[in-house]
Amino acid sequence: MYSEKELKNLLLKLNSNVEDFELRFTGKSSKKVDGLYKPNEKLILIHNKNHKTDNELIYTAIHEFAHHVHVTTSGKPVKKQAHTLVFWEIFHKLLNKAEKKGIYENIFDSDDDFEPINEAITERLELQAKIMKELGELFIKAMHLCEEKNVSFEDYTDRFLQINRKDATLVSRISEMNLDNSIGFDNMKIVAREKDPIVRANMHNAFKRGDTQEMVKVDFSEKIQKEKAMSRLEYLKSEKERLEKQVEKDAEEIKEIERLIEEVKEELK
Repeated sequence: MYSEKELKNLLLKLNSNVEDFELRFTGKSSKKVDGLYKPNEKLILIHNKNHKTDNELIYTAIHEFAHHVHVTTSGKPVKKQAHTLVFWEIFHKLLNKAEKKGIYENIFDSDDDFEPINEAITERLELQAKIMKELGELFIKAMHLCEEKNVSFEDYTDRFLQINRKDATLVSRISEMNLDNSIGFDNMKIVAREKDPIVRANMHNAFKRGDTQEMVKVDFSEKIQKEKAMSRLEYLKSEKERLEKQVEKDAEEIKEIERLIEEVKEELK
């Protein structure tokens, strides 16, 4: 098994441009967690007795290292052990890099025992995507028929089909797009919500090359990218300004509620 020093050096091969940190084995096992990160101390603790192989150990170490990277590089303050969208994006990218460098082994493609279950699941995910695209085509036909008959498509979805009208509209959009069934229906929904066709095409290609949902959502979110580019001071100033505007808005709403309360009191006299 790796030593503490060897494990830390492997993590630094994945990202050396980070604040220094300490990695320590607890020498214990835990039923709750395999490891944890203490941001105030910049300390990674790993319950090494939980792990039977180096591959298990490096996976846990990368997870906790992702917390360190997230906390120390984010302009936006990060809550302790926060498993946010940005955290998962960082973690997944570190895992991808670790695989390419031979530091972590992904056995899902190489282990023969996974082959039949991988094939069965993939086949059904693609079938689900195909069926949902066909369902979207039927929704579009229903929309046109509702227009022809001068009735509400929302009423058709809400009360007759008893489904969410927004879901029906989204599935209809998916059916109109040239999306590959291999990315799966869940990923199709993420792509279809993007309005810009160029960004949408890039998101589709990202899923095709194997990027995770978290990676795609972060990489193609203007808001998140803007926050990631901010320094801690810039973010805090921006957040202060946002909260001040919210306080002003809340104060106006409180005044309006107080006015309505007085009106009701007068009506009850």
